[in-house]
Amino acid sequence: MNYLVSDYLDYFQSTKNDSTANKVILMKILKTIVFLLFPKNLRTKIKLFIFKNVREWGLSRYLKTFGFSVYNKYIHLNHSTTDVILSNNNDIDIHKFSEADQIKPAVFISGEELPTLQPFIATTETVLLDIKNDSFSFRNNHLLDDKLNILGETRTIELDTRLPLPIYQQILSQPIKLKGIVAYLSDPDPGNYYHWMCRTLPLLRFYKNFLRLSEVDYFYVGNCPLSSFHEETLKATGILMSQVVQKSCTADRLLIAMTSRSLHLGNQINDPINQESYFFTRSLFLPSLKFSTTNKNCRIYVKRGDVTRRKIINEAEIINLLEKYGFEPVVMDNKTVQEQADLFSQAKAVVALHGAALTNLLFAQPGTKVIELAPFGYLNNCFYTLASHAKADYFYLQGEKQKQDSNDLRLLDTYIDTQKLVDTLQRASLDKVASPHLV
Repeated sequence: MNYLVSDYLDYFQSTKNDSTANKVILMKILKTIVFLLFPKNLRTKIKLFIFKNVREWGLSRYLKTFGFSVYNKYIHLNHSTTDVILSNNNDIDIHKFSEADQIKPAVFISGEELPTLQPFIATTETVLLDIKNDSFSFRNNHLLDDKLNILGETRTIELDTRLPLPIYQQILSQPIKLKGIVAYLSDPDPGNYYHWMCRTLPLLRFYKNFLRLSEVDYFYVGNCPLSSFHEETLKATGILMSQVVQKSCTADRLLIAMTSRSLHLGNQINDPINQESYFFTRSLFLPSLKFSTTNKNCRIYVKRGDVTRRKIINEAEIINLLEKYGFEPVVMDNKTVQEQADLFSQAKAVVALHGAALTNLLFAQPGTKVIELAPFGYLNNCFYTLASHAKADYFYLQGEKQKQDSNDLRLLDTYIDTQKLVDTLQRASLDKVASPHLV
């Protein structure tokens, strides 16, 4: 920390007139001090408390004196609210789309309190805004209006409590002005593989209803580390990395599609992909998929890879058991999207702990046996929904109850009862084999 203070003092003397540079250094020092003094969970609570009260106590205007801005309030846009909220904006064209998909029942569920893994109609409402007003901007992965209100998809109180948006505890970055058309291709977490493949990338299909993608000058992805899967999937759609914008921006014309999913479920902790989005992302790699015609018994167990959380405690025991049933342990780390797609398209059976790797059910074939493992008490139907779109046979096995060291169930490690796994394998008509098949 001392070297940061020294750096700031030296840098301040050489850049007295450069307020932006000084703000960056100052924020770096403050972040480091807070990081050293408080654990992560407490840091998040403190930041949320501070930023909430900055707005509620009317302190935002004082922050502006020092060149800082925070968002004002979150405005929910959906089919019923958008026309009223934006009624005075003649330079915004509003388009609405509604889609509904029947999600089929799971073949077998083993676990407690799993109401979201029941058949349902996945209702998706999308609002597309065509904005010709440069006082609106894309910042911190969201759309903000001229009063610094966030205009976003419908969020429930429960979701905001359990998964508060990063922007709730961020200083807003200043936008640059771009010429031409900028289309929104972001999300609160666009660096997450599932979010990108199932939430973000499919937004392109709405923009294609109004213009050719080649007519869009830039695509706003926002603040996230760009990975190889971003580049590979964008290339598959014909978008160049030189068109990707990560800095906050405004432009002559902004396009943004905002999708609110399964509002009827009463919460959005569950975030199921709709069928048209499933087909859109799948189609990008479908022509190159390598379907197996020689191996009729390809079975894979997807390990969590290089992770520090949400692991299977008795994974060695699970792998030893699954190998007797012909499963080959695989990891998705360092594989291209095409390689992951090929692997899942060839698999006749997949066993995996709930995690981003199961996003590749986008490429599973009808009749594939999918056994999803999950931490005790954790509920999320995103992969159940993906399996339904793929016409796969879905099975769910919840882990045993463990001592919790976190209130976020997504982060818990999992212990899988081997006898329950054997029962699930038998229900899936997956018998033992003489020797494990190597993928």
